[in-house]
Amino acid sequence: MLFGLLISGNGEPTLHPDFENIMKGLVATRNELMPTLKILVMTNGDSLDDREIVRALNLADERIVKLDVATEDSFRSFNKPLSRTKL
Repeated sequence: MLFGLLISGNGEPTLHPDFENIMKGLVATRNELMPTLKILVMTNGDSLDDREIVRALNLADERIVKLDVATEDSFRSFNKPLSRTKL
């Protein structure tokens, strides 16, 4: 039995240049074919300072923000954020 559709990736899914339109398409297709299916997105949260990304993430039923590290220094070293995002 299928309970949810998890969007993750071999990398960060929110970095796709058309992420918002992909999410809109997934939601529209889900609503038409399987309205009880939950859409979940797993993200490292690096793009949460981008309003377009946040708007797209809000289309999901659930957002899973995972932490890869536990300190600010390791966060900068491991994730190499392009924005002023802080752990």
